This record gives sequence, C-alpha cells and structure tokens, in this order.
Amino acid sequence: MTENRARELDPTLIEGFAVSTTYLAGDCTPKPQAVSECGGADADPYCTEGRAALRVLLVPVNVSVPRSSDCGGGYAVADLTRLSVFDQRSSDAGELTAHLGAGRYAIYVSKDDRCAICGLSDAGTACLIEVPKGGILARDLVLDEATH
Repeated sequence: MTENRARELDPTLIEGFAVSTTYLAGDCTPKPQAVSECGGADADPYCTEGRAALRVLLVPVNVSVPRSSDCGGGYAVADLTRLSVFDQRSSDAGELTAHLGAGRYAIYVSKDDRCAICGLSDAGTACLIEVPKGGILARDLVLDEATH
C-alpha cells in the first residue's frame, strides 16, 4: 500500500493508516522452475499467495496482550477484540484505510477470527506501527502460514 493509493481509496483520509493484506499458504519451498509448453514458468500449484480479506486489529502499545496456547503461540482474537481500538476486515482486494489518531499501536491480522499473528513480516516479534500526526502510515501486512 502506498499513500497515493490510500488517498485514492479515501480522499478524506488526512490522519490514519492504510494497509494491503496478503495471505500465503501451502508448500512454498523453492523448487526448480517447471517450464510450460508455451515457454513460460508454471506457477506452483501447492503455494498460494495473494491479496485477501483479513481481519486487522490494533492495540495500543501500553497494553499487554497474552499469547494463546490454542493459537500455537499466537494471539486469540477474542482477547485482542477486548483490547483493540480498531477491528475491521480488509476488502476482498486486500485493502483497508482508516481514520485513526496519531500514536503507536501493535498490529495483528487474522484469517479465521480465532487466532491472530503480527502482520508485519519484517518485524519479528515486534508488531509496532506509528501513525504520524497529520499523516498516513501505509504498510503491507502479510499473514504467512506457508512452508518455506
């Protein structure tokens, strides 16, 4: 997601955030490329990657979120819902914009409304985002459940 795309989706957005949501699943381990009869590389039928409607939840950074043993060390959506200041599903095209006050938040994504993980693929265990005062934070969120 870019700031320009966010402004296309919501021209009234002045302060808040905009995200694209992507889901990866299946066996995405690197394999030798198969070549189709037309000469191009065939897509891996066991690896799914694409934009998806995912639930996005934001929790203020000063709130402790318990991990759930029912979610393989992730977070229970029921717990996050009680603590969140934002809870909404992205569009089928995997896009979401929201008016939100400046501040720091922990961001989580869920596909099944039961368990959630940190949505920032480059963040490790820190799920922090910072919405700038008078600005838009644009990010790409990834729910990666694939084998790599």
